[in-house]
Amino acid sequence: MKDVFYGWRIVAACMLCVTISWSLGIFGMGVYIYALTRFQGFSVSLVSAGVTAAYVLGLDMVCRSTNTAGSTLAPWFERL
Repeated sequence: MKDVFYGWRIVAACMLCVTISWSLGIFGMGVYIYALTRFQGFSVSLVSAGVTAAYVLGLDMVCRSTNTAGSTLAPWFERL
């Protein structure tokens, strides 16, 4: 009987975690907006603007960190 590489179990567990967390973060936003407007008294436009700002700022941070990591590591690698 051939043993399965242990790393594939880790990959599967990571994929499960990512799928659940991204699904709640992106597709669950309607539930969060309803809860904040209904129970906290915020307007829908205010909550939607906050969510949009969080997405845009998050994307900006990802882009900046990728660029910073690339420029920091570049001197140690040869250009092909």
